[in-house]
Amino acid sequence: MRVERLLAVSWEMPPMYGPRGRQVARVLGQLATLGWQPTAICMAPRRGGPHWPSYGEAFAPPQPVNLVRVPSPEEWFAMRAGRRLLSRLRDFPDSTRVWVGRAVRAGVECARARRFAGLITFAQPWSDHLVGARLHQITGLPWVAHFSDPWSDSPYATPRQRSIWRPMEEWVIRTADAVVFVSEEAADLVMGKYPRAWRGKTSVVPHGFVPAIPEPPVRAAAARPFRLVYTGRFYDGLRTPVPLLRALSELHDRAPLTGAVEVLFVGPHVQQYERDAAALGIRPIVSFHGRVPAAEAARIAAGADVLLVIDAPSEGPNVFLPSKLIE
Repeated sequence: MRVERLLAVSWEMPPMYGPRGRQVARVLGQLATLGWQPTAICMAPRRGGPHWPSYGEAFAPPQPVNLVRVPSPEEWFAMRAGRRLLSRLRDFPDSTRVWVGRAVRAGVECARARRFAGLITFAQPWSDHLVGARLHQITGLPWVAHFSDPWSDSPYATPRQRSIWRPMEEWVIRTADAVVFVSEEAADLVMGKYPRAWRGKTSVVPHGFVPAIPEPPVRAAAARPFRLVYTGRFYDGLRTPVPLLRALSELHDRAPLTGAVEVLFVGPHVQQYERDAAALGIRPIVSFHGRVPAAEAARIAAGADVLLVIDAPSEGPNVFLPSKLIE
C-alpha cells in the first residue's frame, strides 16, 4: 500500500480536554490505517496551565500520528491579563489568534523537511483555518478546510462577530481546494451565500466513531428513578436547559416527580442553572455537576435511561451534528 504524508493543523489535541481534540485524534488515527502518514501541528499546553486537564484526563495522543506541539503566547500570564482588558480582540477570530504565526512557521518547517501530499485544517478554533490559508499560500499544498460547525452563520455569533468573521470565512472558502462539513444543513447554510461554483468543492462527512473503543461498564443498580442525562456545556442566553426545566416544573406541579424521575446535567457551566431549578421548585429531581474526565462522562451517560441533546434555537433546520450524538 502506498503511503502518503498529510500535514494537519488542529490547535486542540490530547491531552487537551475538549471534544474537538478527541474527534481530530480519532480521524487522523484512522487515516493512518488507510495509507496516510499524518503530522499534526497542535498547541503545546503547559503542564498545570490553563489548557491542561486538572483531573488526570486519560485520553492518549493518537498513534502513529506525529504531533508537532507549538507553544502559544495565550498561556502567558501577561497575555491572559491583556485579553481581559481588551476582550473585543478575541473576535479576530478568537483568542487563539496569537498562536497563528508560530503554527505557520512550524508548518513551513515541516513542509521543507519532508514531502506532503496535502494539508487539512480543523476548526474550531477558526484560527486553524487562518494557519491553513497561509500555509497553502506559502507551500502550495492542496488544502482541505474542515468545518465542524458554521462559522459566520452560527446562531452563537453576535452581529459584531459575524461582521468580522464573514470576510475571513470568505477568504478561507475561496482559497481552499476542498471544504468539508459534517451535515448537509450546515453546508447549505454556509455555502448558500457564495457563488454556486464554489459548492462543487464541498463535501459532507458526518462525525464518526471508533468501534474499537470499549463501551464503559454500566453498574448494576437497584430500583431507582427514571434517569435523564445531559453531558456537555451550556452557553448563557443561547444553549440553556431553562426550557426543559420549565417543562419539568409544569409536570411536577401536576403530579410530583420526586422518586420517579431524576435529571442529571454534567459539564462546564451547568451549575449556574441550579438557581433556576430551585426557583421552579424542582431542585429535588435535578442535579448539576461540573466538568469530569471524558471516561467518567461516558460512564454516566451509559447509565442513563434517556440521553439529552440540547442546542441553540434556530429559525430553520438545526445545522449542528453533535459528536456526542454519534458516540
